[in-house]
Formats: sequence, structure tokens, C-alpha cells
Amino acid sequence: MSAAAESKGPAIGIRHLQAALLFLAICVNYVARLNVSVALVAMTDAATSNPDFPQYDWTGSEKSYILSSFYWGYILTQFPAGILEHLRRFGHHPRNAIRLYTNNLLTGCAECIDALLSSGHGAAKGISYVSAGMCFVWCLLWLLFSANNAPSSRLVGLAEREYIERSMARKDGFHEQKIPVPWRALWTSVPFFALLIVRCAQGWANSTMQLQTPAYMHGVLGMDIKSNALFSALPFLAMWCMSYVYLIFADVAMSREWMSLNMLRKSVNTVAFWGPAAALIGIGFLDKEQTALAIALMTINAGLNAGSGIGSILTIIDMSPNHSGMVMAITNGIGNIFPLVTPLLVGVIVTDETSRGQWQIVFAMTAIVFFFGNLVYIIWGSTNLQPWDAADFLKPRDLEHRPDLPKLKVDQAAIKSVEKTQ
Repeated sequence: MSAAAESKGPAIGIRHLQAALLFLAICVNYVARLNVSVALVAMTDAATSNPDFPQYDWTGSEKSYILSSFYWGYILTQFPAGILEHLRRFGHHPRNAIRLYTNNLLTGCAECIDALLSSGHGAAKGISYVSAGMCFVWCLLWLLFSANNAPSSRLVGLAEREYIERSMARKDGFHEQKIPVPWRALWTSVPFFALLIVRCAQGWANSTMQLQTPAYMHGVLGMDIKSNALFSALPFLAMWCMSYVYLIFADVAMSREWMSLNMLRKSVNTVAFWGPAAALIGIGFLDKEQTALAIALMTINAGLNAGSGIGSILTIIDMSPNHSGMVMAITNGIGNIFPLVTPLLVGVIVTDETSRGQWQIVFAMTAIVFFFGNLVYIIWGSTNLQPWDAADFLKPRDLEHRPDLPKLKVDQAAIKSVEKTQ
């Protein structure tokens, strides 16, 4: 093997397997999260799926509680996960296994119980069993093949391990060090709050579009369950494709120095937020006579919003790589309070799912949240490494090595008093 090849490590290695497992984790969680919105349409209107299936006469409020229920447990696991990430006591492998296995286990059990209780309801059973099975299979793969880091992996080779550690520019003992969280500096940081607000806006919009799309398509556009499921998947296909478009653009823009990282993040996030905001306003004026246009706008909406990952999620690592786990736990935990609340709010607003006017209110509210969330991020957000990210931020100040810190005030009167006593 040449020196150049050794410096890059193997072309395909265990690091790619780790990335694939994390990718599958997101897929499994999205399946478990979103299938219920399609199943709910079938369970409340059997004529759209199979007239032989039993039908449940749930009210709009009851449907809203079902749609928001996923996030009840989702929020509760965010902060403990962030604390464990900060402590680094158990390592990433068992910690993520416990966290994700518990999440998927409870999701799978809940869906199986739902299917058993809904005996005879074929659609609910099929969706629930498939989702639960995917959760269990993924957990098994994670426990078998994942690792805390490259040095602790039993599968990674020497060349790949050295490549990973060298590329991360990590000092000796990095994996063993414990960096205290500067809570006061964190909660008084303006860029942190700008990031928190923009992620909350994303959480609101995600829950509205992802969970309410099947109900809107069924109520306003008059689609049956088969067409509903197919066209409800189109926005996610567009999101997947556009993710690569954003990725390529960001890579080219940074490599050719078209703009700063701060400008890149905010520009991409603006397209990802304000583009969908305009599309949502347009969707509110369409009905079953313009079904094709409504589906096209919803697909464009989701495709444009795919840029939020590059636009604002990665800002967490830009601002604070040392505390990214805790920052992610806080922003994701608080941000997902809104997906818990928005289905309940939609249930109050949309009392008649066939009313275009009521859905206009929902879409207009989401567009406003999109607009102002990104505006705050543009004005006060930042990708700059924050001072409180420093490993020694909470240690005694040393002005020689910390010129960024304010100089300490010297009490001249006290000095003179000491000199007189000598």
C-alpha cells in the first residue's frame, strides 16, 4: 500500500458501516414516527382503504392526541441522552444502544399493542408489525457492529483508526477527558438562543407538514388511502434528492471560497425556510380542483426545507464541538415540544377536515413561524466557535494564555495597604 493510500485509510471501512447504521437509525425512527399519520386515515375512514376494516369514530381532538403521542417520550429522552454524552461515562456504543434501543423498543411495543387491540384492522396491524420489526432488527445491528470510537472498535484496522484520529486532530487522551458545561455562559449566549429559536421553528413546521399531510390530502383533496400514501411519500423523496443538491452546493461554495461559512449557513437556511413559507401560503388556496398543483407545492416545500440540515443543524458543531451533545439535547428537546403541541393546536383549529379555510389558518401560522424563526437566525445566529466551548473556559483565568478574557481589575488601594505593612 502506498503512503498516500495509507494516509487516507481504506476506501471502504468500518467508519462507513458506522455511518450506515446511523443512517438506518434515522430511517427507522422516521418510519415509526410518520406511519401513524397514514394509518390514522385508514382507521377513521375505512372506505378509503378497505370497507371490511373496522372504522373508529375519533374526533379531531382525539386524532391530535394520537399524532402528538410519539413526542411525549421523544422529548423525555433528549436531556438524559445529552447528560450521558457530556459525562462520557459509558461510551457512545452502550449509551446510544440504551437510548435508541429503549426508544425503538417502546415504539415497537406500543405499535404491537395497538395492532393487537385493533384486532381485525389489517392496515394498522401491517404498519405496526413492519415498524416494530425494523426497530428490533436495527437495534441488533447496532449492538453488534457499532463502537464508542475508532480506538475502541474491535473491527476497525490500524490504518483506518490512525486515519480517523489524525483527521479529527485529536490530542492524546481526548476520549478520556471530561469538559464541564459552562451553563451560565451557554444560557446567556445570544447565538445559542438564535439557534434554539430557529430549531423550534423547524420543529413546528416539521410536525405540521409531516403529520398533517395525510389528513389534508384526505379531507381537502379527497384522496383515498392508496393515493394518499403514495403522494404523502413524494415530499420525502424530494427532500432526499434535494439533500444532495444542497450538499454539493455547500461543498463547492466552501472549496471555491464563494462565501464564508456563516454566510453559507444563513443563505441555505433562508432558502430552506422562506421558500416553504411561500409554498404553504399558496397551498392554502387550493382545493380538490387543483390537486396536482397542491401536491407539487407540497413536494417543493419539503424539497426546499431539506436545506435546514446544512443551514442550521450543523451550526451546533460549528459553535461548540466540545459541547455539541448537550447543545443538541437542549435544542432538540425544547424544539420537539412544538411537535407535541402543534397536533393539538391543529385539532382545535381544524374541526372539519374538509374545510379549506381552516387548513389555510394552519398553513399561514406555519409560514409565519418559518419566516420569523429564520429572521432571528439571520440577525443573531453565528457559526463562530463560541468562547465558552474552550476546554479550559471554567478554569482559573490565565491572561497570558487567554487574551480573549477581560482583564481583571486591580485594587490599587489594597496594594498600597499591603506595601505599607511590609
